[in-house]
Amino acid sequence: MKTNILIIISLFIIIASGCNKITPEPVIRQTKKATVNINISNNAYCTKGTDISQEKTISSLQVFVFRIGGSLDISGKSETSSINLSCTTGDKTIYALVNAPDLNVSTEAEFLSSYSSLSENDPEKSFIMIGSTNSSITANTTLEIDVKRISSRVVIKKIETSFTSAVYKTTPFTIKKIYLINVAADYQYSVPAPPTKWLNKMKNDNEAPSLTSETINQKIENGNSYTVPHYFYAYPNPTLEDNSDPKWTARHTRLVIEATLGDVTYYYPVTLPEMECNKSYEITNLTITRPGSANPDKPVIFYDNDFSIKITDWAKQDISDTI
Repeated sequence: MKTNILIIISLFIIIASGCNKITPEPVIRQTKKATVNINISNNAYCTKGTDISQEKTISSLQVFVFRIGGSLDISGKSETSSINLSCTTGDKTIYALVNAPDLNVSTEAEFLSSYSSLSENDPEKSFIMIGSTNSSITANTTLEIDVKRISSRVVIKKIETSFTSAVYKTTPFTIKKIYLINVAADYQYSVPAPPTKWLNKMKNDNEAPSLTSETINQKIENGNSYTVPHYFYAYPNPTLEDNSDPKWTARHTRLVIEATLGDVTYYYPVTLPEMECNKSYEITNLTITRPGSANPDKPVIFYDNDFSIKITDWAKQDISDTI
């Protein structure tokens, strides 16, 4: 009996001791805040060789600050080329999106999987640009982000006629239209996937005409030239192998001069190389020496063809051609 009493007393002491044990308070980590002033680099969007003021306009700025792991820390919007944001300290990946429609995302993966559409650019107002930087935020700081236009620019500066046949030297030649075909129309914000949307496939369907097409109706006498520059815009086209198959597959973008020689319509396509963001492809001189192609997607090929394309970082890359 005495033994049982001792066991009960011992158990009571153990239980009481457990109940009175003090559990340590959890450690609460203090998250520090810092103000980050973000500026868009002037050198990035105001490039030498830019000919149109709208190409460098900033009408809106969106900034997204992501933590390690990809969750959104803070985002903000401004109507100027700078913005102040209050974010937590630590390693961050920061993206700047200029002149784009409002984007609502909660993770970096969501941001990078988003697409921009060519039609969201307006040559009368502004062009979409993007840039990013990695930074370790420890205190209030100022960062500069270089941005670049997503679109590629195609410029034709001069078209001249130099017909070699006596018959065509006296035949009226009129430039009717100039336009782009096989136009890439979307762009993923991550390392870009191939375009999923295309405009003006193999011919001019008058899609996004403010960016891809102009009506000219200009007669040129043989031996004379047309020197009014024209500007066109497309999204990057990374297609490596070109083709002219009648069934649509991805292919190179072409600048097409549609013209009449007498009463017959001909096409003079200039095939562009793989097109990149923020590059300008400039045709400095296109010389027409004979009738063109019956198909805007099939280049004119003669033994004496000679043309080149100059490419620079909107930036310019020049092209001259004899057809």
